[in-house]
Amino acid sequence: MLLTIGMIVKNEEKNLEACLNGIKPILDRVDSELIIADTGSTDRTVEIAKKFTDNVFYFEWIKDFAAARNSTLEKAKGEWFMYIDGDEVFPSCEEIIEFFNSGEYKLYNSASYIQRNYAKVGDKGFYSDFKAPRLTRILSNTKFINPIHEVFNTYGYPVKFFGDFVDHFGYAVGGNIAKKNETYKNMLLKRLEDDGESPLIYSQLADCYRNSDKEKWKECILRGIELSYERNDALFVTFYAELVYMYFSEGNYEEVIRVSDEYYSRKPDDKVLCTETEIAVIRAISLTNLNEYEKAINDYVKFFILFDLFKDNKLNTREVTITVFSIAVDYNFLCVVFDFVKCCIAADRYELAANYLKKLPLAEYSLNVEYVKGVVDKALAVLKHFNYKNPKEYYQQFDEAGKKLFRESLCRLVIIDDDKKAVIKALKEVAGNDDIAVKAAAVYENFYNGKPVNIAEFLKTDLSDYPEMLYIAFAAGQDISELLLNPDFNGREAVLKCYKYTVGFGEAVKNYSVDNIKNKAAIVPLAALYGYILRTMAELEVAIDNIPEVIAEIGGRYIAEFGDRDIDEQVSFAVALRKIQLFREAGDFRGCIAELRQFIIDYPQYVGGIKEYQSRIAAEYESAKPKSEMEMLIERIKNNIRGLINSGNLYSAAITLSEYKKINPADPDIEVLEEEIAAKSE
Repeated sequence: MLLTIGMIVKNEEKNLEACLNGIKPILDRVDSELIIADTGSTDRTVEIAKKFTDNVFYFEWIKDFAAARNSTLEKAKGEWFMYIDGDEVFPSCEEIIEFFNSGEYKLYNSASYIQRNYAKVGDKGFYSDFKAPRLTRILSNTKFINPIHEVFNTYGYPVKFFGDFVDHFGYAVGGNIAKKNETYKNMLLKRLEDDGESPLIYSQLADCYRNSDKEKWKECILRGIELSYERNDALFVTFYAELVYMYFSEGNYEEVIRVSDEYYSRKPDDKVLCTETEIAVIRAISLTNLNEYEKAINDYVKFFILFDLFKDNKLNTREVTITVFSIAVDYNFLCVVFDFVKCCIAADRYELAANYLKKLPLAEYSLNVEYVKGVVDKALAVLKHFNYKNPKEYYQQFDEAGKKLFRESLCRLVIIDDDKKAVIKALKEVAGNDDIAVKAAAVYENFYNGKPVNIAEFLKTDLSDYPEMLYIAFAAGQDISELLLNPDFNGREAVLKCYKYTVGFGEAVKNYSVDNIKNKAAIVPLAALYGYILRTMAELEVAIDNIPEVIAEIGGRYIAEFGDRDIDEQVSFAVALRKIQLFREAGDFRGCIAELRQFIIDYPQYVGGIKEYQSRIAAEYESAKPKSEMEMLIERIKNNIRGLINSGNLYSAAITLSEYKKINPADPDIEVLEEEIAAKSE
């Protein structure tokens, strides 16, 4: 038999079936067996285990993980032994299967798969990677050692490093990490007392303290550094990487630089260690945050070289199977590229940024849409510096999702960039077989050359990918009835994207005429669209003149087409604004303000978008309302004083102003008049 898979479990009914289904392809396709030791489950764990193997037995827990593992190893019939935990799930294990079925296993002594530890339960967006030493050839003396964080005593080179990984939420926030760490900590402290100090114990203790006691975490790291330095232990670099990460997580970038410099000055030899990949990237980002751009660039370049070797398994030094990689992992790669390009731009090193963007295998790391978008934006900033020449050199490095974002971003750049001709040319070059992108380029070309535009193709879509076409439609005075009546059109999303990415959108919508709408059935969704515009104005704190007046016109068009009975709910706010506008146009501000107050009560969701409209009505009301007799008397007195000043009768002007001051001391014009009298007296 080639392989024995051994497990120890307890109360794993929540995870076990998924775990065992994950390794079932190995059991089905490799000459192998599964052995499971249960250490005292009180749930359905044993029942689930027996669905996959008959080799299930009870092992009495003695607070020793190595002993429990050895109970399965002792029963193994395979040439190799692999162990896995019940809360680990393989999305794919094809490399492991091929390793054994191809005979490649004969070339190695041990093997490792990746344990991918997620930061939050149920969220695969953020993780750290650990090259778990989980497979080894069974020798006569092979056994597990260490009662906690147990390992094979015969694990060693040559080692096969698999790209296969397990999803693991056991250390996630929201899981049972606190309870697990407390158990491990107590076991490790007892071991420290019984067996004495060792770098490994301090490394494992540091893991336990990381999220609960920062002082203890730091103490373990510092003691581990000195102990591993004295003993020339492989954990020396791991401890330094942990210390660098600690300061980085606190935002203490100066200490990151100091500690990393200290590491490089103390490392035992000139050999590059795998964990230096982590140190290089953390140091680079820290230097960027300190505006030390030229120094940062050196560390970024070092990181890219090391990470490439790391990914190709050409940098697997001694410490690799005892180090957790938190920053130098796939999901972070595009974020690092983004920071690197940002750093190059700040240092005016556009040529360097361009060279790296053209050769980095970005398509391999498109794991997070926001990261991809960030890199696309920076790539386009670099491309702009070179007048948008040869865009394909950048474009081709992205995967399909990245290329799509690239095209869409170019569309937005057409509107905001002064060199529209160059951007349109770049868009044409990368459009390829994307029919929509080709047509978008044609629309832009005609629009900015003053020629008729045809956006009929876009009016059939929801515009989620090309929201700027909504801007073009408004700016060109197009009939958007077909778009408004399309059930797939997401007006809310289109408006939000237009406000965020399309300069001039506000100007276009305020100048749009409802007369452009030829299909009266589109009046209601047009009102709803302008409702989104009002609400988005409030959310983004954008002020645009005359939008309420445009909406009032839509309300008027609705009444003209459908009458004022059984008003559709989506257009009722527009009809209400129409009433306000009619009172306003007639100069009936009492009626206008009464309707405005009622609008605020009935439609609170739109209030934030009509603040400027309210202010205009209030100002018009103040200027239009008749003055009282007292106001007119005050105005006559002040005009009389000004007349006395202008005629040079300063004494009479001063006496009159003094008397006026007694009856209306708060009038700000008093100080102005006093200054005029004083100036004339000189």
